[in-house]
Amino acid sequence: MDIRELLCESKEDRDSVSAIFGEIKKEFSGSSDRGITVIAASMIDLLMEDLLETFFVPFESKTDRKNIFSSNGPLSNISNKIEMAFSLGLLSTFDKKLLKTLISVRNKFAHQIGGISFQSDEVIQKCKQLIIPDDLLVAMDIGHKIGNRTVIYKPRKEDYRGWFQTATYVAITILAHRKMIFLSEKRHSPDDIKHRSEFSKENIISTKALIELAKDTISNKDKYNLASQKLERLTYLLNRLKLTLAFHETQEKESYDVVIIEK
Repeated sequence: MDIRELLCESKEDRDSVSAIFGEIKKEFSGSSDRGITVIAASMIDLLMEDLLETFFVPFESKTDRKNIFSSNGPLSNISNKIEMAFSLGLLSTFDKKLLKTLISVRNKFAHQIGGISFQSDEVIQKCKQLIIPDDLLVAMDIGHKIGNRTVIYKPRKEDYRGWFQTATYVAITILAHRKMIFLSEKRHSPDDIKHRSEFSKENIISTKALIELAKDTISNKDKYNLASQKLERLTYLLNRLKLTLAFHETQEKESYDVVIIEK
């Protein structure tokens, strides 16, 4: 079965997806060296934005979205998008390195008007970092098979333009995969705080959790190979936590019985 039949409900959608992939292949095959780096960076930029938006709490308005991604927004720059996604745990170390290297190749072309190609030394050094391990290569055409086996073509070792294109396709596939993971883990804004007692309640919950952890560690001191000095320190911290808990519990009770004075 064609994956597009699973991802797209209607024939029109499948035809649209096919057209997009066809257009990408056409652009890659017909564009100049500079052109394919611009196309690749544009696609990655859009997919990075899509990935981040999937993870973020929903924007309340188009203006809110624009304030993040457009103009002088903190995530208007593609490098910032990559760094943010990595810091949020949306990308692996490999993902980040791959994306940053692709963008750095684009920047080489963007900052030099002429005399640059995939045969330029500075570009070659970057593209050598884009040689994808065989186990991570993906099929450009899922319908191309020999017998029942999918055919995956890879560029020759010194075909740096080919490796840039292949690495771009792998990056696009990775970003689509990452997005699918976080679609089922949608974030939402926290509930509004309605009363000052909630501050103490959260402190009580976290302090109780730390107390239980400390008790468990002390009870299993042999399992954790705790030296006597560390055991004494942990016992001291446990007693401090109990005092902290008592303080927060008192604060919670007192937060309901206050006098509000305007002055």
